[in-house]
Amino acid sequence: MAKPSHKELERVLREYAEGIRELCHLYNIDPKSDKSHLQKVKSAAKELRDLQSFEVSSILTIIESGTKILNRTIELLENDSDLVQACRYSGMARDLSDNERQIISPGVIQHVQQMKGIKFLIKHHKASPASQEVRQWIDKFGIIYNKMGIDTKVCEDCAALEESSYWELKIPSEVTTGENVKYSVSSTAGKYECSETGLRWWCVSDVSLEYRFVGWESFSDFMNDYKPCGPLMDITVTSGTLKEVHLPHFICVDSVSSSDNAVKALHVKGSEVSLERCELTRFHAKLLNPTFSFWGVIAQFHQYFSMKFHCETLIYRTRTPALKLHVYLILKDPKLEEEVEKTEDRNMRIVKPKPNKALKMNDCYTLKTSCDSTIKPPSLNLTTCKANFFDVHIKDAKECIELHIMTKEDKKIWDVNIESDEFNSSVSDSLQSTSPMTGNRLVHEILLEHLENLTTEELEVFKWHLTEGVAAFKKTPKCKLETAGRCDIVTCMIDQHGVDGAAKLTMTILRKLLKNNDAKQLQEKLDIKD
Repeated sequence: MAKPSHKELERVLREYAEGIRELCHLYNIDPKSDKSHLQKVKSAAKELRDLQSFEVSSILTIIESGTKILNRTIELLENDSDLVQACRYSGMARDLSDNERQIISPGVIQHVQQMKGIKFLIKHHKASPASQEVRQWIDKFGIIYNKMGIDTKVCEDCAALEESSYWELKIPSEVTTGENVKYSVSSTAGKYECSETGLRWWCVSDVSLEYRFVGWESFSDFMNDYKPCGPLMDITVTSGTLKEVHLPHFICVDSVSSSDNAVKALHVKGSEVSLERCELTRFHAKLLNPTFSFWGVIAQFHQYFSMKFHCETLIYRTRTPALKLHVYLILKDPKLEEEVEKTEDRNMRIVKPKPNKALKMNDCYTLKTSCDSTIKPPSLNLTTCKANFFDVHIKDAKECIELHIMTKEDKKIWDVNIESDEFNSSVSDSLQSTSPMTGNRLVHEILLEHLENLTTEELEVFKWHLTEGVAAFKKTPKCKLETAGRCDIVTCMIDQHGVDGAAKLTMTILRKLLKNNDAKQLQEKLDIKD
């Protein structure tokens, strides 16, 4: 698809933004006036157009569909013209009827899921602040329709729980040190939500925060009788004070999880560990007048396995010539999602809806496909603090593929279709452009052949050398190799060191493994210089 012109993209963004602004006014959402919004639209259009063409074309199509939904909603409200005119002055809109909700709900839910992909693209390409404005519109779209009684958060089990107020999205600054990311943000008085972590705070004056995710394993001794129900966060207020903080959790709130003493907030300050009472909302645990250090939501062990949890499915298409998918079934944990993004950094995300029902921990789930495929492992368990995935090798991808996840009782809890054009041939094209031919074979095929000659134990030692560093070669982050197979290791080496570097690195490690004949054969095939 041809890349849209700057003017075309600007027009589509402007119409989308205007529809959101009008409905935000009617429903009294984020009432602050922003006179610079037209300039932000122009800047965002220019920045988004610099993305790869297939991404911009996808953005254009999805936002146009969203604009149609917004306009259809406004038309429905205008059917009651007298009331709507009164609403325009009062800033309050009437409730939609059940029939009107049924008309627009399918399109709304589909659009929210599609827009998650745009949010991912913007974040992945580290677009400038004007493009981040688009992320604000995406979140406001969901908030608008939640106000209308349309559940855009998907989970059917807790759909009756409503958000009590509007939380303004804040995009934090990020500082990366090694594998750790620290977030920092400043805000004036108001209610805010971090766009990256889901952390919420309410302050009555100016405040500045710093926060990061921390591994639960640091407190394994204390956790013998408890299980995590959300990410563990290290939070510091560098200036000002907070009236409330709302910690993200992945519990599906019901009579079990909301009962007294079922769920607590773990607070660690220095050497002192305490459990605090908290009020559960649909996706957060509210704490009043908090003091800070480490905070996380936990549940008692014996009640934990009676509870249900919100989950995500993440699909990535690898950069190998053969069609391979990594299909993750994980808890809706922003820390886990962040880890998956790092691991799959060089692969292509295929955005699809998540399960619309909450799932139980440690239950066994299987993945099925509608085509000839190999799936490993055949089943997996939903677990905390770990990103499990199905490795799917599709043998013939000429037609649409259906994926579905089943429970051990053979009940379908998730199914999606992936069209052939979504596999995106540019993934394999980009690999071919970075992996030149040697005779009639690609370099990455030759490297893969030599890794396939290694035993499972030898492959683990090979990965260990990559993470520890070899000679002048830079270390590979452990998170990229924890679940990596042989194909992923080759791709990772080529991405990090280039084709020549990956070849020389492979030869060097083979020698360290005392695989001297293999190293010599590789050197001769690729004419590697010592």
